[in-house]
Amino acid sequence: MKLLNGRKYLIQGVLIVVIVILISLIIIQQVTFQVPVFALHGIIDREQPKKWPSRANYLDYTIQDLETFLEKLIQDNYWFLSSQELYDYFIIKSQPIPSEKQNNKPILLTFDDGYKSLNVYLIPLLEKLEKKHNVSLKVVLFINPKFMEESESRGKVKYLNCDDLREGINQGFYDIQSHGLTHRTLKGLDNKVLTTELIESQKILQNCTADLPQNDTIAIHFAYPYNQLDEQVETETAKYYLSGYGYNSKLRNFLFMPNKMRIPRIGVSHDDSPETLFKLAKFVN
Repeated sequence: MKLLNGRKYLIQGVLIVVIVILISLIIIQQVTFQVPVFALHGIIDREQPKKWPSRANYLDYTIQDLETFLEKLIQDNYWFLSSQELYDYFIIKSQPIPSEKQNNKPILLTFDDGYKSLNVYLIPLLEKLEKKHNVSLKVVLFINPKFMEESESRGKVKYLNCDDLREGINQGFYDIQSHGLTHRTLKGLDNKVLTTELIESQKILQNCTADLPQNDTIAIHFAYPYNQLDEQVETETAKYYLSGYGYNSKLRNFLFMPNKMRIPRIGVSHDDSPETLFKLAKFVN
């Protein structure tokens, strides 16, 4: 009898442990972020690196390496999110993940500053890969409208203009969001200037795309210039935007649900290999 009771308690104990583990896994699944977010800037051709320069060439990524990275992601069944999809499905979780995407791994690719090289190199690459793999590809562009308006008068560095943005949107590739009006550091600005940077950027971008059906998702998410923010910047940004993006190289910040106004991104520099980026994506997922 004692032996039977011992077995009974052992079984009960094992069941309790299993239940606790299952509950813990469910909780972890709910609070973890599990979406790699990459931040790129300009794109260059390895054979002609000075043809489409950016303001910071150490951040320029070659189209050849980008193609290798995207090929790896496509072959590993990644889902290229828009900023609104990230927000709805993974940040506030207001909607269930679509059934057809349940087996995909999510990822968000962002490009800051809106360099002209995106239309020159990136769009042709996305067209090529979509046709080759029969997949839908989306990238997020964080734009400074002041540069957009001066795209033809800023010397060697060229920026996308309104027509360029509209072309990318109509082709289904671009998700256009805000990076501040003039790319100035927001931290330390008086409230009036800060508000102008936030509101005017949003207005110009939304006016550019006012007649497009995607306009309700334009310029409702924000990337902080130079990754500079404090409580005031975060509070003011939250008045006009649904979410805010920065940089954070500490991968542990990708393992837990972020503050929606401080979504971490992995910064990409010229020397990062496609293999390194792919490993980082796999680690976060």
